[in-house]
Amino acid sequence: MKNKVGALLKVIGFGIIIIGFIWTIVVISETESFGLGAPLFFQMFLYGMAFIGFGEVINLLQSILNKMKPAGNDQVVGEKKSLPQNIDYSETTGSAEAEIREFYAKRNRNVQEIKPTPFQDFYIVHVDGITVLVELGGFSPEVYASNNWPAEIKTWHEENFKN
Repeated sequence: MKNKVGALLKVIGFGIIIIGFIWTIVVISETESFGLGAPLFFQMFLYGMAFIGFGEVINLLQSILNKMKPAGNDQVVGEKKSLPQNIDYSETTGSAEAEIREFYAKRNRNVQEIKPTPFQDFYIVHVDGITVLVELGGFSPEVYASNNWPAEIKTWHEENFKN
């Protein structure tokens, strides 16, 4: 998965270089002095390359993340030690639900139900007949298979949802 921010920064960088080139031509033609235009182009070229470089760094970090946890893989990346708790967890917020649904829509998976937990940024999601735990709050949602849930959430879920 490509990172949209990285791609946007690259486009902005190329745009700055192109605008700098056009601006340099205008300055040289108006002033008839190459000495005024060359530093201007050099400066705009450096700004553009900085944007392109930042965009590439973001894309490289995204590719590292993708290699660590391939899309659609419901394996845990890291175990949580102590989980912060929500005071009111009776309803899923609209933004959280939208983020989870968008995450699974990109993977052509159908979300049946989203249940909030008393643990901050953790939601129990029924997707394609499977129950998983989704953690929001990072760059992208973290998905935990049912056998890899943190102990606190597993205990809470068994106490509240198992018959």
